[in-house]
Amino acid sequence: MAIFFVPVFFFAALTDSQTEEDPATGQVERSIDRPTARYLVDGESGMLNTNDDLSDCTGEVAVAFTQEALHLLTKAANVKDAYGYAEVFTSGLATIVPNCTNVKAIDHTFSTRKVRLIDDPAISGWVPYEWARGI
Repeated sequence: MAIFFVPVFFFAALTDSQTEEDPATGQVERSIDRPTARYLVDGESGMLNTNDDLSDCTGEVAVAFTQEALHLLTKAANVKDAYGYAEVFTSGLATIVPNCTNVKAIDHTFSTRKVRLIDDPAISGWVPYEWARGI
């Protein structure tokens, strides 16, 4: 019987870590660089973008006003229910904004981000976390 060793990699090993000593105080500061494809955390500003290339601002982003509305949009998109998808918008439960719209992350769940539009702060809503991107 053979025994296999499976190496375990930690997240910290996947990022670049740097340490610097402040010559004035002698204190060592450690910083961890974020991965290149980063998503917004609460309090950060960034943009909405559904494209792989963040410089590509073509297209639009659906912003749901409630988590329930985002669930309805996701469910309709997954089963290719165009009428159900459109119904969420015509019911006033969501809006559409252009890609590269500037936002601030104000809340989150495991898989979503609540964002406030910087150019129109009266509008806030929920999007999949992958669409709320750091600049």
